[in-house]
Amino acid sequence: MDIEKEKTLQTLQMRFIGKILSTYTHEMKNHLAIIKESSGLIQDLINMGKLPRKKKDAGPFVSTLTAIDDQVARSTAVISILNRFGHRMDNPASTFDINEVIEELIVLMNRLAKQKRIGLKGEFQREMPPVHSSPYRVQLILYTLIQEKLGALDVDGSIVLSTALRDGSATIRVYEQGARRPEDQGQDVTPRDLFQYAMSELKGEITYQTDEHAVLVSIPLTE
Repeated sequence: MDIEKEKTLQTLQMRFIGKILSTYTHEMKNHLAIIKESSGLIQDLINMGKLPRKKKDAGPFVSTLTAIDDQVARSTAVISILNRFGHRMDNPASTFDINEVIEELIVLMNRLAKQKRIGLKGEFQREMPPVHSSPYRVQLILYTLIQEKLGALDVDGSIVLSTALRDGSATIRVYEQGARRPEDQGQDVTPRDLFQYAMSELKGEITYQTDEHAVLVSIPLTE
C-alpha cells in the first residue's frame, strides 16, 4: 500500500462526497420551492373563496395537487438514490450492479452538467453480471473523469458512459460527443499514476484513448 496515494485518494473521496451533497441540497431546495409555490396557489384560491362546489370547478385544485404529487415523487426518487449512494460506503467491497452504480452517479451529477449546458447520459448493456469490488471507489474514478470532461467540452456537448461485458470484466467507456472548448479548461485533473494505483487496488485497468478523448475503465467481476 502506498500511504501517500491512499491519503490523496481519501481527500478526493471527501471532496467527491461534499460536492454531491452540496449539489443535492441545491436540488432539493428547488424541489421544495416548487412544492411551496403550488401549495401557496391553493391557499390563495381558498382565501379568495374559490372553493369548488362542483366537480367541474375543481380543475385548478386538481392540477395543482397533481403537480405537488409529481414533485414529491421526483424528490423521493432523488432521496432514494442519495440513500443508496451513502450506503455504498458501508463496506470496503460489496457485490453490486455496475449499471445501477453509474445511473446513480449520473442522476446525482445531472445538475452539475446542466449548469454547464452539457448532457450526461448512460448507454448500458442489459443483464450485466454483478461486480464484487468497491462501488464508491468506482464512482470516485468516474466522477473525476466526468469533472475533467465537463471542463473540456463546449456547451451542448455530451458525456456518455457506456457499459459492456468483455473478457470477464465490466468495462465502462467514458467518452465525449460534441466539440471541445477552444482552450481546454479541464478541472480536478488527477495524475494518471494515481488513477493507475486506484485501479490496481480494484484489480482493474484504466486505458486512455487519447485520440478519441475517451477513457476505458475495466473492473473484474470478482476480486
